[in-house]
Amino acid sequence: MGPGRLVPVRRGRARNPRRHAPRDRLQQQRLEPSRQSDAAGRDANLRPADRRYRELIDRARTAGLTVLLTTVTPLAPDLAGDPDRDDFRHAVNEWIRTSGHEFVDFDKAIRSEANPSLLKNTYAAPDHTHPNANGSKRLAQVMAGTLARLQL
Repeated sequence: MGPGRLVPVRRGRARNPRRHAPRDRLQQQRLEPSRQSDAAGRDANLRPADRRYRELIDRARTAGLTVLLTTVTPLAPDLAGDPDRDDFRHAVNEWIRTSGHEFVDFDKAIRSEANPSLLKNTYAAPDHTHPNANGSKRLAQVMAGTLARLQL
């Protein structure tokens, strides 16, 4: 799951946000990784999205929905074809972790401890870009734990 994916959930059932929410400008605008390698460049690239994400989250909460953010899982820069992608992923994940909103840390759940830019081998599919069955099971466990903790 990439940045920008919000899945509203009411107790007991997921809702299709495209069917139940008005079209939003955030759906039409993609976030692009900063081409600057310094932290200030990455942060500056997230600032406009930060405001729009907060607006979306506020609208969802006003509608009585619970919002859970999820961190972005690793994809090795050499596999992604973009060396700046991992820096951008780290910036997005840091924003999610410090935003004050509830979140599920998919990144922490399946990333390699030895190399945080890669999926842990036991959770990686042969292409090393997607989780395998064990990785999907781990993500489901982490999600279920978060939902139980939040009593959703």
